[in-house]
Amino acid sequence: MRFLYYPFFAFAALFVLTVFNSSDPTTYMYFGSATLTLLPDFVVRLIVSFVLVLVTFGYWLISKRLGDAKRSVFLAHLFLTIPAVLFVRFSSFISSNMLANEYTSESQLTLLRNCMIVVYILFALGQVLFAVYFFKMISSKRENE
Repeated sequence: MRFLYYPFFAFAALFVLTVFNSSDPTTYMYFGSATLTLLPDFVVRLIVSFVLVLVTFGYWLISKRLGDAKRSVFLAHLFLTIPAVLFVRFSSFISSNMLANEYTSESQLTLLRNCMIVVYILFALGQVLFAVYFFKMISSKRENE
């Protein structure tokens, strides 16, 4: 079987998971240290969704113009992106339960903040990996013509 459109459909599905979220747009994600600095949940969802639209379009261009994408790059990119999509998808649930619970300690909130930072760093690394791969493929295609 050809691997032509799998990356496109995989990232289109991830995009759909980030866009159609049943959370209240006024919910907030904990993103602070000792004080509660709150970042609106919909802003993070909007940023991740926009990046996923660009990536989906990039994989579509690769499949249309260049042929198959490298499986290793695609799988690495996918595994680096999935945690951020899951975190965006369930962030309102996690944040509302953590902040509403009176027994939540400062160490639990710090752990949540650290997990968020790691997840978004992995997401950014995945996007950098894809950008390098995409521009390398585009430049090699231009040199071959």
